[in-house]
Amino acid sequence: MSRNLLKGKIGDEINVLMAAMAWNLKKWLVCHCYFFVKRAKILCIIV
Repeated sequence: MSRNLLKGKIGDEINVLMAAMAWNLKKWLVCHCYFFVKRAKILCIIV
């Protein structure tokens, strides 16, 4: 991980929030991509 370029206490808080948002976005994308790929496979079998 690279260095935190934001200074002070506010910079530390912003850094934590951005890291948490990135983590949650990754989890959300994996979950939704899995759902849509699984649904697409089911639709291809039916059609």
